[in-house]
Amino acid sequence: MVSQLNGAKATWRADIQGLRALAVLAVCAYHFDLRFSHGYLGVDVFMVVSGYVMTSLVVREWYQSGQRFSLFRFLTRRARRLIPALTFVVSGTGILYLVLAPSTYFRNVLAQGFMSLLSVSNLYFLRRSQGYFEIEPSGDPLLHTWSLGVEEQFYLMMGAFVVLIPSLALRNNKVRLGSLTIISLRIACITSVLVYWLLVSDRVTIAQQTYLRLPESLGFFFRPDSAYFYSPFARAWQFALGAICFLSQSNRAIMLHSIRSELAVFSVLIASLSGYLTFGNFDGIEIDRFWVSILTVVSLTRVNGHVLNSRLLVWIGDRSYSIYLWHFPLLSASRLVPGIPMRKGFLLVLTLMLAEFTFRFVEAPYLKRKESTSVFRRRTKRLVNSGEVRVAMFGVVALLIAGLSIHFRLDLAVHGETTLSPRNHVEELQGWLRNEGCLSSDDGLVSCGRLNDSEIVLVGDSHAGSLAPGFIEAMRSLGISGSVRSQAGCHLAGGAYESPDTKCGSFYRSLRTELASSSAKAVMLVS
Repeated sequence: MVSQLNGAKATWRADIQGLRALAVLAVCAYHFDLRFSHGYLGVDVFMVVSGYVMTSLVVREWYQSGQRFSLFRFLTRRARRLIPALTFVVSGTGILYLVLAPSTYFRNVLAQGFMSLLSVSNLYFLRRSQGYFEIEPSGDPLLHTWSLGVEEQFYLMMGAFVVLIPSLALRNNKVRLGSLTIISLRIACITSVLVYWLLVSDRVTIAQQTYLRLPESLGFFFRPDSAYFYSPFARAWQFALGAICFLSQSNRAIMLHSIRSELAVFSVLIASLSGYLTFGNFDGIEIDRFWVSILTVVSLTRVNGHVLNSRLLVWIGDRSYSIYLWHFPLLSASRLVPGIPMRKGFLLVLTLMLAEFTFRFVEAPYLKRKESTSVFRRRTKRLVNSGEVRVAMFGVVALLIAGLSIHFRLDLAVHGETTLSPRNHVEELQGWLRNEGCLSSDDGLVSCGRLNDSEIVLVGDSHAGSLAPGFIEAMRSLGISGSVRSQAGCHLAGGAYESPDTKCGSFYRSLRTELASSSAKAVMLVS
C-alpha cells in the first residue's frame, strides 16, 4: 500500500489543469455577464480540485519526510505558491484604485488587500453581513479572494489534522487507510448536516436569539445569507469529496468496496439537503452545486480525458490562478470609468495579458522545483540589488505616498478638519429623509418627491442620494419643484445595468418608465 500511495503522489496532470481552465472560464463568463448565469459554480469545481490536490500534497509530504509530516514546511510551500502572485495583484489593484477611485474606495481596497494576504478575506466579507450577490463590485475589487481564504484555512486544517492525529495518518496499513476514508466521508456528512441546519434554515436565528445568545463578534459566523459563499464550514464537504477521490484512487478495489454504501448515503443526504428530493419548490443553487461537485470527482477519476488534456485548456489551466486573480479587479475598476470601448473584449484580453505576465515573472520563479533554496536566494538578492528594480520600487512608493497625500488633502478640502464619521453622516441623512417624508430602504433606495409634479429630477447612485437634502433645498429656494430617485451601488456606467437579473437594471428600467409618463423637463445624472 505504501508503494501504491507513493505512486499516487502529487504530479502535474494535464486533466487537472483542464478542469481548472473550465472552472476559471466559467467564473469569468459569469462575472463578465456573458450569459452564463451559473458560472459561479466554477468556484465549486476549484474547491473539489483543491481537496484532491491538497490531499495529494499531504501524502507526498508524508512520504518524502519519512512519515514525519512538518506543518510549517507544508504551509511554507503553499505560501510560496500562492502569496507572490496575490501580493502582486493586490499591489496592482491598490495602484489602480489610487488613480481612479475616491479615497473611501481606496481605503476599502487597502483593508481587503490586507485581509486577503492574511488569508481571512472570506471572514472579512462575512463580517460585513453582505451577501455575495448583493455587493457592488466596483467598491470591492478583491471580493473574489474569499475563495483563497477558504482554501488556505483548509490547508491549515488538513495539515493540523495529520499532525495532531497521527493514528489516522497514512501508514502501511489497509485498514487505517480505509478508516481514514470512511471517517472523512462521515465528517463531510456531519458537516453538511450542521451547515444546512445552522446556516440555511431559520432555526439559526431562533436558536441564536433564544438559546445561544451569541455576542456580536461571533454571531456573524451563523448568518445564513452569506454563509454559502464565505464560510469554510459550508465548503467542507467539497474539500472532503476531493480528498476521498484521491485516497480511493490509491487502491480502487479496496476503496470501492469499503465506501460504496457510505458514498450512497452521502449522495442521498446532500440531495435531500439541497431540496432535490422534496416535492415542493426548492432553490436550485444547492443541487447544482452538488452535481457540479460530483461531476468534478468523476472527471478527476478519468485521467486520460482527451478534452481536458487539450493544449488550449492546459495553457489556460496553468495560468488559471493568475487569470482568477486579475479578472475581478479589472472588471471592478472598469466600472469606475464609464464608456470603455469594447469593454468586455478589451478586459478579457487585458486579463489574459496580465495573467501571462504574472505567471511567467511572478509565479514561475517560485514553482521551479529544481532550483535550490540557496540559488533562489542568491538570484533574488541579485535582482533586488539591481538598479532597475530599485528605481521601480522608489517610483511605486512615491506614487503611493503622493496618492495618499492627495486623497487626504481632498478629504480635508471637502469635509474640513473635523470630518464627520460615516455613521454620523448616514444617521443625519436618514433623519432628514424621515422628516421630509421620503422613502428609503435598507438596500440604499432613496425616493423623494413626486415625479409627476417635478420639473427637475436628480437620478443616480448613493452619491445622488447623499445630495438629496442640498438638492431639494436649492430647488425650493429657486421656486422649482424637484425630486430624487437613487439606488446605492447603481452608478451610471454606459448601459452596464441592462440585464434584467440585476437590482440596478430593475431600478433604472422602472425609473425610465416613470420618467416617460412624467412632466419632468430635465434629469440630472449624478454618479
